[in-house]
Amino acid sequence: MKNITLILGLIILTISCNKGDETKLTTNEITDEITDEVTNEPSVQKITKYHITIEGNMISKYEKYFNDVLIETAVFQNFDSVLYMIRTDSSNEIIQKMIYYIASNGLASSAIDSSFSYQGLIVRNLEYEYQDGFLISTIVDWERFGTIVGSGQSTISRTIENENISLTERSSHNGYHIVSCIDYFQYNSLINKIDIIDFSNGITGKISKNLIQYARWNQGCPCFSSSTTAYSNFFYEFGTNGYVTKKIENYTPCTHITKPVSSIEMITIYEYSIH
Repeated sequence: MKNITLILGLIILTISCNKGDETKLTTNEITDEITDEVTNEPSVQKITKYHITIEGNMISKYEKYFNDVLIETAVFQNFDSVLYMIRTDSSNEIIQKMIYYIASNGLASSAIDSSFSYQGLIVRNLEYEYQDGFLISTIVDWERFGTIVGSGQSTISRTIENENISLTERSSHNGYHIVSCIDYFQYNSLINKIDIIDFSNGITGKISKNLIQYARWNQGCPCFSSSTTAYSNFFYEFGTNGYVTKKIENYTPCTHITKPVSSIEMITIYEYSIH
């Protein structure tokens, strides 16, 4: 569940105690089966890099690399009351298009998210609710077209404490069952200067004041009996401008008492071009 996503485009849930891969930004689809992501195979270190272009205090573009290979590019285009975000893959094919509709307060009141994959198209209509400048609720009506069809509704609610997002609860109904997953976050005292998780540019509310130090993922989601919840510990390095240049995440997957799994170190590098 992680990553990056623009969190508000990443709402269709993975039925698992483990969080998802940040590279998906999260276009996970609801299935009727519970999957076990845990393996005992040794992991290979994965390094993700973002090259972020900032113009006028706003992110206008980012390029995402995985082990030094370009995998996607996102471009942001602002037209007063509408903001477009278009993501393309390494072949310059569109994989996601988001249209944010901006209200008079400068925040997005709604959005349309179209995500493309080899299985077809998923369209999400999102409605946002804010409190004190923070996004506290998102309602998503989604429909999937292509080889696998379906529709449903998802909701995301957030709890804000001390200007930080302390809890995120995601609930989804796909016509067969309702699943709720809760993520818990703890923060350090370091100031969060730029949104390096969702690249939201502030149009979906304030970002957390501080940087995440610890996260417990998907509490309450079905996993398997006698299991522990996935969790992460975070460490950061900074540039002279105060922006994060390196994030180290030690991620421990959902584990079974008889199938212990070692933590995985994931490194993300951030480079900036500021104009």
